[in-house]
Amino acid sequence: MLFAKSISILFNPLVLVLPLFYVLALESPDTTKKFAIAILFFSLVPLLVLVLFKALRRIETLEIRNQHNRHLPFLFGITSFMAGYLVLIYLYGAIGIVQAAGFALAGSSAIAALINVRWKISIHCTAVAMTSVFLLHVGGASISGPLFITSVALAILICAGMMWSRVIQGAHSLPQTIAGILFGLLYGLTILSIYPI
Repeated sequence: MLFAKSISILFNPLVLVLPLFYVLALESPDTTKKFAIAILFFSLVPLLVLVLFKALRRIETLEIRNQHNRHLPFLFGITSFMAGYLVLIYLYGAIGIVQAAGFALAGSSAIAALINVRWKISIHCTAVAMTSVFLLHVGGASISGPLFITSVALAILICAGMMWSRVIQGAHSLPQTIAGILFGLLYGLTILSIYPI
């Protein structure tokens, strides 16, 4: 159980954005500023909102396992993600991999919030799959052959580990984790194919 919890914490959506945006920001000018914007809007503000909600006893854990308690935190998170995306657009224009990731996070969170009204999709699984897609996209341009295959295998292993972690902890059912992985993969690939990078 400790190992399962460690996976959920290490690959928590608000933690995953840190390596994601760091790697993506390295691919473009003004790395430090873009990374700072990402930390603020895609990690710190949503985390502070969750901490506040927990302090006010509006949610039971920072993971918000109760489906019906997720609506308002989702709204605050989406607002922060959208604000971060708009700040990136204002400062750097619409084109860029960092902006694409910001758009993907805001959009996927909005869709997941709508799904959550009826069904509890795994946000952890969605985030780990979409992060893998973006990192493999960026890495695929500079690595090839066995190293790329190893990277894909590692991404699959992390996604499978997250599914196992969420199910073993009782946070989600297997279909909810599968749906999260598929949604993250498909949404990430869709954004990369249509967003002007």
